[in-house]
Amino acid sequence: MIKLDLWKEKKRRTTHREWRERKDCFGEMIQMDGSDHAWFEDRGNKCILLASIDDASSRIFLRFTEHEDTRNLMQFSRTYMQKFGRPLSFYVDKDSIYKTNRQPSLEEELQGKKYALTQFTRAMEVDLDVKVINAGSPQAKGRVERLFETLQDRLVKELRLAGISTIAAANRFLDRIYLDMHNLKFSVPPKNKTDVHRPVGKTNAELDAILSFQEKRVLCNDYTIR
Repeated sequence: MIKLDLWKEKKRRTTHREWRERKDCFGEMIQMDGSDHAWFEDRGNKCILLASIDDASSRIFLRFTEHEDTRNLMQFSRTYMQKFGRPLSFYVDKDSIYKTNRQPSLEEELQGKKYALTQFTRAMEVDLDVKVINAGSPQAKGRVERLFETLQDRLVKELRLAGISTIAAANRFLDRIYLDMHNLKFSVPPKNKTDVHRPVGKTNAELDAILSFQEKRVLCNDYTIR
C-alpha cells in the first residue's frame, strides 16, 4: 500500500515538555498526591500514603490512611497546615476530589470562579485562601510522582525492619523517625529563605466547620428539608 501510494505513514508528534524551575520559597507551592501500594507488604492490608512535597525545598510530609477521598484529604491538609501554616497553593491532579465537570453556580460566578468548586477546593480557596492548581499531566507534578518511587523502595524497607503492619503504628513511625530522616537526606535549601506559610488563624471549631461537607437545601413550608 505504501509502494502504491495508497497509505502514508503518519509521523507521531512528540510532546514537548518544558522543564519548570523550582519555586523560590518554602510554602509557595505544595505538590500533593496519594499512592495505593502494599506498604506493609504481606504483613497487613493495602492502604494509601498521602504525600506532600514542597516545590522549593523538596521537604515532605506524609500520612497513611485507608482511602484517598475528600474527607481524608481535608484531614491531611488540616494536619499539614497546623504543623507548617497555610501555603500559597496546593498543586494536585484533576481527580474529582479537586475538579468537577459541572457548571459553576450563580454564587460561584459572583465570586469570580470560572469553574465549579468541589468540597475540597471550596474549603481551600474560599475559606482558607489557599489556591488549588490542577496539573495538566502527571509529568507536570513529577516531583511528587518521583517521591513515590523513592518511598515505595526505601519506606517499605524501613517499615519492614521496624515490624510495622498497621496505619496507626506507621503514622507514629513517620512522625518520630522517618520524616526527619528523609528530609535531612533529600531536602534542598530553597533559593529564598523566606517561609511564606501563613498562620492558620482559625480555632479547631472553625476548622471543623470549614473542612466539612456543605450543601444548600431548601426549607419547605412544613419545616422539613429534602
